[in-house]
Amino acid sequence: MKKIYTVLVLFLIVSLSEVVIGERCINGNVFKYDASGYYLYLPATIIHNDLAHLKFYEHIDSVYHPSDKGRWYAISEHPVTKRKFDKYAIGISIGELPFFLIAHAYCMSSHQYPADGYSIPYQTSAALSTIAWVLIGLLVLGKFLMRFFDENTTSITLLLIAFGTNLYCSTSVDMGMSHALVFALYSGILFCTERLYAHPNSKYAILLGLLFGWIIISRPVDIAIAILPILWPIAKSEENSSSRLMFFRKNYKQLSLCLLSCMLVTCIQLFYWKYTTGHFLYYSYEGEGFDFKHSKIIDGLFSYRKGWFLYTPIAFAGMLGLIPLFKYQKKLLLPIILFFSTIIYIIFCWWMWMYGYSFGCRALVEALAVLAIPLAAMVHFVRTQRWLIKTIGIALSIFFIWLNIYQTHQYIIGTLDGYRMTKEYYWRIFDIMHASDEDRKYLLP
Repeated sequence: MKKIYTVLVLFLIVSLSEVVIGERCINGNVFKYDASGYYLYLPATIIHNDLAHLKFYEHIDSVYHPSDKGRWYAISEHPVTKRKFDKYAIGISIGELPFFLIAHAYCMSSHQYPADGYSIPYQTSAALSTIAWVLIGLLVLGKFLMRFFDENTTSITLLLIAFGTNLYCSTSVDMGMSHALVFALYSGILFCTERLYAHPNSKYAILLGLLFGWIIISRPVDIAIAILPILWPIAKSEENSSSRLMFFRKNYKQLSLCLLSCMLVTCIQLFYWKYTTGHFLYYSYEGEGFDFKHSKIIDGLFSYRKGWFLYTPIAFAGMLGLIPLFKYQKKLLLPIILFFSTIIYIIFCWWMWMYGYSFGCRALVEALAVLAIPLAAMVHFVRTQRWLIKTIGIALSIFFIWLNIYQTHQYIIGTLDGYRMTKEYYWRIFDIMHASDEDRKYLLP
């Protein structure tokens, strides 16, 4: 595991450097837009004791400006209960809780910063929480991959995921969003699923259920990850004597514990909706939804505006890894293909398929945990080939990592626009860090 830990330490150092040099915490750029909505539960409950009416928020809004779209961003008032409710799910704030409590204790004891839930220590706590969860996700993902591949292949795969994809941007730039935490939850689900099928026991069943519940109350669309545990290959010792249905029936106690623990966590969100709206189930994204008849898959994967494969070419390499995966781990192929077919379709049926201002397709960041499986197969394949293939593989890996970090910095300073990109503008700014006014004429209006 030494090589895996080396990757994690390197990622920690680089991520912290990005946060410090960028001064995003000091400039109050963490709690913006969606991140402010995910976080709102903590100060509302623990500091201001006002989850129902959020009277404190008007002052917070005037001081910290969580958005430029007017007051009460992502907060609505229910017409019957007259209580305010948060548009965003509660799960991310649970992940931010440990660092939040440390920041709050510091503000209460030092009196150097206002203990209002939004000053610099709180912004820093959210940034550190994001980094911590990604590190946990990478560590767990590494342990999972080691069940199928050697340490060299696993460490290279983690290096590519950490530095060569927009997980890097989600960790060190767009902090406080849902994707970093859900990436860790995805990794945990993969690990627990493999362990549960290999050696069914209550510990992993309960943990798997808790992780599922946490995903549901963090980013409900990601429940598509359930496809993998449902279709995961049954151990060889079970293949000849039991069908999949028989396997579930044989381990019904573990299945029941999994469902029960999932329901218990999900109830946190249900009780919040009941408290604020009077209903256990409530659709908080009013005026927004899915259009399942007109999915934007081609645009979502290939367009210059937000194409996943364009801005994260390692994702495309990972998809190509499904070919060698057929040779190395054939039984994993079906659940992985079904998962990606489902999640990609659903993601790009959302009314705003480009998902606002971001670097590349942020909605698929957490899916990189699953993509790591075929990507590892591709890495293993390249490592077993002759020197020419190895050289090409190394060169492409270095290029993809460089391109990802370089374009992330273009995104940070606004050269790479996270919303209005076009083909013409992309190539005009491809090799420059600062765009001219003439260049920006090629952006979408």
